[in-house]
Amino acid sequence: MNAALRPPFPRTTPLAACLAIALAIGSTSMPVLAANRVVQNCGDGGMGSGSLRDMVGVANSGDTIDLSQLPTKCALTDAVITLMNGEIVMSQKDLTLQGPYAGTGTVAISGNYTSRAFNHTGSGQLQILGLVVEEGYLRADHSELGGCITSNGEVLISNSTVTNCTAVSNLDFAWGGGVFAAGTVTLVNSEVSNNNVTAYSSGVGGGIAASEGVIAKYSTISGNNAGGGLSSVGGGAAVVDSSASVGAVIRNSTIEGNSSGGDGGGLMIRGGNATIENSTISYNTSLMGSGGGVQGSGPETISNSTISFNHAVSAGGINQCCDISSLVLQSSIIANNTDDTSVAADLYMHAGSILSGGNSLVTSTNINGAGVIVSTSDPKLAPLQFNGGLTRTHALLPGSPAIGNGNNAAGLATDQRGYPRTTGPNASVDIGAFQFDSIFVDAFEK
Repeated sequence: MNAALRPPFPRTTPLAACLAIALAIGSTSMPVLAANRVVQNCGDGGMGSGSLRDMVGVANSGDTIDLSQLPTKCALTDAVITLMNGEIVMSQKDLTLQGPYAGTGTVAISGNYTSRAFNHTGSGQLQILGLVVEEGYLRADHSELGGCITSNGEVLISNSTVTNCTAVSNLDFAWGGGVFAAGTVTLVNSEVSNNNVTAYSSGVGGGIAASEGVIAKYSTISGNNAGGGLSSVGGGAAVVDSSASVGAVIRNSTIEGNSSGGDGGGLMIRGGNATIENSTISYNTSLMGSGGGVQGSGPETISNSTISFNHAVSAGGINQCCDISSLVLQSSIIANNTDDTSVAADLYMHAGSILSGGNSLVTSTNINGAGVIVSTSDPKLAPLQFNGGLTRTHALLPGSPAIGNGNNAAGLATDQRGYPRTTGPNASVDIGAFQFDSIFVDAFEK
């Protein structure tokens, strides 16, 4: 009620009037304000202990669970919470877990190789910020979802690492060795590495499996595995639902060293559109399937990226499936991939699919696309390593045919590392994720 319209009360209010006021206030539904709940110790105690499990148990939707003070409270620069009482269930619609800020130590939550770490049963978003989530383990006869993290909603992982997690199903399927979400999994400046999913029927998404989409920005997905034969797909990450609303969005990121028994050693996209920009996909393997780097099934756009040194039984680089699919390839290197059939080791387009774009260097493909350069020239790529920026890249060596022959149709300000995308007196653009000229401007190394 507006203060100007509030009825005046006497300086001393009778008890009956006070009770009436209290009842009136109590009958009105008041919004619950989000709270910051500080975790007090590195233990795994129950209610009233001040542990992470305790703080999650009393939190409301929208609250932040603050673990940022644990390096000090636990007297450990690298603090670890080992879950001795099984996974932590989060029924809140939305919940944020905030770890330490840069330079103030680290906090890891370990499943102790006996359980998953987090089970988010809410339908909103679980945010993991500045944390390490590790050593989750699930094994059962029924289906399993998310070796370290599972969510009925969405998962945002920022400035964090998910590593050494496993999901195994003896008789059914398992999705997401590291992370599973019924919605979208988003990575920002994060790493998902060395996770494993294995299943009797199908193991999907060694690192990540998501129904609606996988988004990665300035992140690395590496060393993950989807095992269990031909039906196991998406060694690094997999978009599971064929009707996915988001699909895959990979920007300024690296997908490397992942493997799958079946298709999509690095990335498997079963549904939705795919956009890959300023990214590197290398050294991924499909042991018995196709698409060692990328297996796509819908409209896909790849810009200023490098997809190299992947291997599969067929289509070691990209397998663009299926009929009436399209791939727009702009200023990208698809080269040095290998397969066992030697039909189109770098790029295979299924019948009815359309290839278009411009200024790309593709070593071998089964289809000619408008504007796509098919060349046997060696792109002269240096080994995968840190060349600046947050993720590893293949530098272009002097004399590479990719230098100065690209385009910037995507309108990118920088290359994968964050260096200027157009440099030099002619504002030339190089093909691939790495801008060679950007490390030498006006004859000075930057």
